[in-house]
Amino acid sequence: MLDDRLVLASAKNNNAPVWNSRVNQAAWDLYLGDLLLDKIPIYAAPGRATDLAGLPPAITYVGDLDPFLDETSLYAKRLERVGIPVACKVFDGCYHGFDQVAPHADVTKVAHDFLRTEFFKAQTKYWAEN
Repeated sequence: MLDDRLVLASAKNNNAPVWNSRVNQAAWDLYLGDLLLDKIPIYAAPGRATDLAGLPPAITYVGDLDPFLDETSLYAKRLERVGIPVACKVFDGCYHGFDQVAPHADVTKVAHDFLRTEFFKAQTKYWAEN
């Protein structure tokens, strides 16, 4: 959950299994409570941040049926534009939580391998620099 505004196309996916736009809106409502829209801190909704410089490297994956697809992809591109290393992979035919719902599926194994490999590369690079 990166952007509470839910304006991107994938955020309007009411048909996604597990996590759809209705669940997403309810989660934001619970999380943000009675905060006024102009008072929502970027730490609560990082998609609202205007300056992403100085953030750490990011590793993520998302399914192409996930309501978070567009906000994840956009956030990754925004990080890259300011020079933040990003490893982002989109999995075709996958919905939010696919890796939890089907932990032994081949696509989950690929997703977890991606995460482990990218984390190891980042850990090796950034720990070696310090």
